[in-house]
Amino acid sequence: MSFVSKVKCTDLGEEKEKITIEDFFSEVIFRLLQEKPKNPFSKIEQFCNLVKEGSFVPAKERSAFERLTKLYKPWMGVDDENILEKDFKRSEQYLALINPPIKPKKKTDEDVDNTEEGEEGLDTLKMSDILYEGKLFRDVGIGIGEMELIRLLVSMKSVVSSNNDIDSIRFFGKILGIEKNYYILETEQTKKTDEPEQDNDENEKKENGIPPETDGTNKYIYYVSNNVGGNADTWTRLPDSNPESINRSRKIKKFFTGRLDQQVLSHPPFKGTEMELLRCQIARISHSCILAPLGRMKLSADEDEVDPELNLPPNLTIANETLAAIEQNTEFEEQLAKLDISKHNSWVNLLPPILRKQGRCSFFWTSEEKENPDFDQLKKTVERIPKPLSSISKENWTIRSSHQSLDNEVICLSNRLWNGAFTVGYKRNSKDMVFSNVYIGYGYKGGAFSPQFLLPILNEYEEVKLCQQLDPTIEDMKKFIPPKKDEPQDNDEE
Repeated sequence: MSFVSKVKCTDLGEEKEKITIEDFFSEVIFRLLQEKPKNPFSKIEQFCNLVKEGSFVPAKERSAFERLTKLYKPWMGVDDENILEKDFKRSEQYLALINPPIKPKKKTDEDVDNTEEGEEGLDTLKMSDILYEGKLFRDVGIGIGEMELIRLLVSMKSVVSSNNDIDSIRFFGKILGIEKNYYILETEQTKKTDEPEQDNDENEKKENGIPPETDGTNKYIYYVSNNVGGNADTWTRLPDSNPESINRSRKIKKFFTGRLDQQVLSHPPFKGTEMELLRCQIARISHSCILAPLGRMKLSADEDEVDPELNLPPNLTIANETLAAIEQNTEFEEQLAKLDISKHNSWVNLLPPILRKQGRCSFFWTSEEKENPDFDQLKKTVERIPKPLSSISKENWTIRSSHQSLDNEVICLSNRLWNGAFTVGYKRNSKDMVFSNVYIGYGYKGGAFSPQFLLPILNEYEEVKLCQQLDPTIEDMKKFIPPKKDEPQDNDEE
């Protein structure tokens, strides 16, 4: 080896006369080990040519950027000389998007005079820490890759930058499709005052069914895309859900294709494309599977008392025309030390349920029903639903932990009916807790399913025995010829 180390590669050019054969093949072997091609034996000659053409330069004589440019351009099969420079600029854009999001603050007339210079127009956005939440999901075995989460973070920042009305944003989940998958973002936006309000009168109910609600199932606005990491143009805003579509979605089970404009072929027929069906399934999943720890939220006002004549269980109430207002509990930190998040009674449903008959959260009354003298009695016949912030049931949820031996283990709750709905909770200390909800599945409800029967089949045509009749004679046909006006009519009495 001493002889090889002394021999110089004179055929490499005047600038490379000091390079020995040992250095030359060391660089070739180093590149083979670094690149790890599938068939290294067939790539030896190509790597030798790369080093021989001048790509092998000591780090002191050439910067790493120029060295990689000349070495990797022929290997990647790219003719663009600025390929790495473009990647560098793209990475800078990604880093700018990953920074904490800041949205323009909407100033009122009173704030204009009182605002100090240097603090104008900035407001922190409520955005979930998806990277930290992804670590909790991985601890309990929920498969969300780290690179996928980084791309989701970039997409979330892109959507926020393109819409200043967004107040909060989080990753709802991923619905798997036959051809493509759906990535879904859940946002809460400021409602514009200039939008015309809908008149929920009786005529609208007769023409279009029960009208959709502005709150409840349409409280959040969702964006969907087949790819993550791109610009905001790749995300499509889903329309609001309507009660008729939600009721129809309950009667079918359908795999998603991944194309929003795909027609939904089912029985009973679903009116709309896959975009409307996706929005309905998101609403059903949200109002069934989004949880919060007990005491994290509270009712803004006292709940209306139920008529004792109904004899309802303590955990049930009747559907109301208005939804109960919920706000964050400021005393939750004091209650957290005694809360055991590994128990079912320590978790509550955050959103109200969707009514089975009307397909919305709040009950809708027509003007005729309100004017009915027996309206108070009609209120007692509406659907029974769980009370706001009611505890979850052991039949629908299973609880497991990541580490049984640790005190602060990560708790995972999984829904048995909606396979793919998960809620994770982690107590950092006695006064701090992190929890998150996510859905990763096919977007249909499990459990027993009985499809709607087809309409009764019509009876076959009953064959009738035909009897052949005799042809009429000429005299019989003359009887049907009307008489002429000039000729007198025959008198039957004669």
